[in-house]
Amino acid sequence: MMIKKHWLLIAVVVLSIGMMMSERLVWPQENSTRVQWEYKVVRVPDSDHIEKVLNEYGDDGWEVIAWQQPDFLLKRQKDSCTSSQSVKEKPVLDSPQTNQDIVKLYQEIISLRQQDLAEQLTLLEYGRAGPSGFAKAKVKLSEARIQLSQFQGKRDVVVKELQNIVQIYTEAREQLVKEIDRGQRPPQHLLEIDIALVEAKIRLAKAKQEINP
Repeated sequence: MMIKKHWLLIAVVVLSIGMMMSERLVWPQENSTRVQWEYKVVRVPDSDHIEKVLNEYGDDGWEVIAWQQPDFLLKRQKDSCTSSQSVKEKPVLDSPQTNQDIVKLYQEIISLRQQDLAEQLTLLEYGRAGPSGFAKAKVKLSEARIQLSQFQGKRDVVVKELQNIVQIYTEAREQLVKEIDRGQRPPQHLLEIDIALVEAKIRLAKAKQEINP
């Protein structure tokens, strides 16, 4: 008889604990709210202030998703943060809600790169800048086109632009070798362009493998 009372007491205690725990449990409810994002392009002309500027935007919830210096494409969850007084700049464009809007942002970066290339060409023609500046502007333009093509999934265009970058670096290297032979440039400058050329070739090889694995 004592054994039955003992088990009965245990059963009551277990049942009581279960009822108390069930009152505390809160089952997660499915959140069906569609997440919306906002985007903006930020230009940081001074490379020494990139970290400071991006950290200020990061404090407001912005995240860098693409860049081609001096332009950075940022995004954050819409209405997730309020504007901070530390960030003085206004959005360059309205907040896009579709892929087409993001494409327009990439196209804006390409347009800015084209303007920079034209300026470098003018400086080169008037002897105010060397061919290296013009070559760098051409590479940056191709890099901007690569970012757009990657977003659109156009792998063949990515390969084409990487081939263009390899060609630019190859021609720039040939020009640099001539300047070194004439004593116009120190030999140390050749190392930097050799590294850039090899890196471009590696990227090109990987891009081709993605098309023809």
